[in-house]
Amino acid sequence: MKRQSGTPIWLMFAVAIVFDVPKAPGSELWAPTLAYAGACAIILPHARPDTARAYLDTCDGLLLPGGGDFSPAFFGGSNDDPRLGRLDPRRDEFEFSLAQEADRRGMPVLGICKGMQWMAVIRGGTLHVDLQSDCPGAQDHQCGTSPRSRAVHEVTLEAGSHLEMLAGVSRLAVNSRHHQAVAEPGRQVNTSAVALDGVIEAIEWADHPFGIGVQWHPEDQAAAGDAFSIRLFSNFVEQASAYGQAQRKHGI
Repeated sequence: MKRQSGTPIWLMFAVAIVFDVPKAPGSELWAPTLAYAGACAIILPHARPDTARAYLDTCDGLLLPGGGDFSPAFFGGSNDDPRLGRLDPRRDEFEFSLAQEADRRGMPVLGICKGMQWMAVIRGGTLHVDLQSDCPGAQDHQCGTSPRSRAVHEVTLEAGSHLEMLAGVSRLAVNSRHHQAVAEPGRQVNTSAVALDGVIEAIEWADHPFGIGVQWHPEDQAAAGDAFSIRLFSNFVEQASAYGQAQRKHGI
């Protein structure tokens, strides 16, 4: 990737490094991926939910990254479901508050994997707790591939969606590492990409300046030089820069 020119702006990660659990594979890509797009990343620990507003006051955009399993309690399910893997209540409470506050402000949001799921749930959406049992016939979306950037299935992009306009094509080949997925997108949330088996792979907030969630991992593909993934991060940074400049112009 070639670094984009321009003045760096401030972005943030919802959570990238946690001091009481092992570092997530691939998390070392976040800061350089955003730096190549012209941004500076603020990497947050898992903080109290009531600090979300203060953290976002220092930022121009919110990137919600992937992580462990999503807690069904946030959409009316049970956290005792035996199909669940590791849950992280502290992270979940913090990200829930961050996502809601960023949405309320109209701040640009890019959600990746679990981050996309948050974008659906905070707007009343629901998830499939486990694709293989909830959606018989669905392909395996939990592909532990090497390298992590290797595409394992295609997605069809919705005509006229932001993603389709960025890609310039109707289909993309993507990587995949998830066993949960969006079932119902929620209020004012459009489905913008679907896998060939019908699983929702990307969503967009219809009433928001920039709210895009993807179920795959473009950070891996961007690091490998994938042109679309690089454009996605660059567009996010451009939107965040415009948002920040507008906020500062009005003294906010």
